[in-house]
Amino acid sequence: MDIAEDGRSWPVTSHGQDWQLAWFPPPDPPEGSPHGSAAVCFSGDHVVLVSGGDGRWGMPGGRPEAGETWLDVLVRAWWVAAVELRPWRPGHETTGRRLAGPGHVYGSIWIEDGFAPLYRRVMREAGLRS
Repeated sequence: MDIAEDGRSWPVTSHGQDWQLAWFPPPDPPEGSPHGSAAVCFSGDHVVLVSGGDGRWGMPGGRPEAGETWLDVLVRAWWVAAVELRPWRPGHETTGRRLAGPGHVYGSIWIEDGFAPLYRRVMREAGLRS
């Protein structure tokens, strides 16, 4: 699969665990327990990338804390990565932040094996090309 299709899942093995990945268009997430959320955040025409200090860069996101919804996770992640509303300080697991031009996002982010169709869909929905 080149790009994730609405509601169509595919299997991925990550860190010894078997996963089913799928894209579900907003605004309603599928039933079940949320595992995590991530979003493409822009500062002007640049994309905000974050790192946990391991040399890998990706989209702001995270895993839900007790009682959080998908949207709660995104709002929290956005505040950690916020660019223009307040000075940035490392927080939670995020230790680095940088901006990538629209044509450099794919070359800048780390994409785990099997996740590329999902990233292609996310980037397309955000108006970015691969």
